[in-house]
Amino acid sequence: MPFGHCSTAALAGLEESGVFALRATKKLAERMGGVSQLAPGPPTTALGDWYGNLLRFGHRQLILCTSERSLLSAVLPARNVRVALLPELRAAAGQLLSTIGVSTIAIERELGEMESFSLTGTASRSVLGSMNDFAIAIEYRLLQEPDTPLSAFAEWLAKTPCGPLRYDCPKDVAMRLLGAEAAG
Repeated sequence: MPFGHCSTAALAGLEESGVFALRATKKLAERMGGVSQLAPGPPTTALGDWYGNLLRFGHRQLILCTSERSLLSAVLPARNVRVALLPELRAAAGQLLSTIGVSTIAIERELGEMESFSLTGTASRSVLGSMNDFAIAIEYRLLQEPDTPLSAFAEWLAKTPCGPLRYDCPKDVAMRLLGAEAAG
């Protein structure tokens, strides 16, 4: 069974610890070894399930992971994806949440709910559309500033108004979902 999949017994045992669905596009699912045939349960994370897409910009390959509820996004390297995706997503999400001003307690709570995931297919065309917009923006910025750190892309996208959020920014939506006050 590919990394990220959980058996029914394993999912039952994860009720105390966090589990969410990583909803992978076809490109990312193929790289990860396929998706689970089990329907995921409701996410235990405040930010909801995460969507993942493999992006290719010439020789550079990245993974864009986007929160379903807030559109907060992390940009990750695509190397060792089967082993490294969950720890890298958790680390990037934690760093981004800290950068946008979320309290340490709320970050720890959210990351605690991201201890395991079920790899499954996508479900929201709206999230996928936003991710396509983000991918175009990332590609443009990579052409202008090829040495930009991946965390800078996440911070930049967090401040980008998004139509599906009624032109609110992912940062502000995430702050509300996590029960945090917006940083000045």
